[in-house]
Amino acid sequence: MPAVSAPAKVLVTGCSGFLGSHVPAAFDKAVLGVDAVVHVASPMIMAGPEDPPEKLITPAVEGTLSLLRSIEAYGSGVKRIVVTSSMASVMEPHEGPYEYTEDDWNNAVIKLVEKLGKAATPMDKYRASKTHAERALWNYMEVNKSKLRFEAVTVNPPFIYGPVIHEVPSKAQLPGSAQYLLYQLTRADVSNPEIAASFLANHIDVRDVAEVHVDAIEREEVAGHRLLIGCGPLALQDLLDAANALLADGSVTELSLKIAVGVPGAANPVRKDFATITPRSQELLGRKFIQLPEMLRDTLLSFKNKNLV
Repeated sequence: MPAVSAPAKVLVTGCSGFLGSHVPAAFDKAVLGVDAVVHVASPMIMAGPEDPPEKLITPAVEGTLSLLRSIEAYGSGVKRIVVTSSMASVMEPHEGPYEYTEDDWNNAVIKLVEKLGKAATPMDKYRASKTHAERALWNYMEVNKSKLRFEAVTVNPPFIYGPVIHEVPSKAQLPGSAQYLLYQLTRADVSNPEIAASFLANHIDVRDVAEVHVDAIEREEVAGHRLLIGCGPLALQDLLDAANALLADGSVTELSLKIAVGVPGAANPVRKDFATITPRSQELLGRKFIQLPEMLRDTLLSFKNKNLV
């Protein structure tokens, strides 16, 4: 089946969010006359400690399935659906170094959340919601493959950082990943070498994620793929070193927050044990992703320009 090429009409769900600003039955009319659909509207909120897991899982799954049903029934021109999933649906815990691939699923978090219910952590409830939603997509595509006119692709990013371009009235209303970034940069406990050396996350710039969504629409060869993307694992100290280097060379100045120093070099002995993401998707796309110094510079400058730091 051919991919979608310009000029084309693309429906993007969730445009008001962090990622959407860069790229239920209510979908019935929306899919009329479009060539492709990009679904980024799975809930990005965190459940509270007393909330049942279903508060996140149900809307994530039903939102995806509702859109698929609408495309099947009314989107006769739709050739491809691109769904923003997450490495949260992939990264099941493993001991020692491990490279995650398209074949990996976070089945462990589903079992954990089923066991603990409300007592599961907000992050685990979120991970379970992303895993359930993506499973629902691929199950739907498999069960209905003989009659579907469209193909599916998922984009599975890790932590998404990068400049904020949508309106943010206050620091408290920054995207969750941006608030997490600011917290890590200003932690008071990073003089402890073990904390400074701790694995923070795999990461990627929001602008690269947006570009990969376009690739997922336009590139014929990515149909049916889970596009696992990322720039590699970060230790907390890597983030601190990059931020302090930007301050030292004048790339970023006059911030209203104090960047922690940590323990330079603390992560070097343990870096070999960090989890990594297969480079297959990046190689398939032929892309070079924005690296940490540029990503962090542009992120901090965007916060500064909005008077948030």
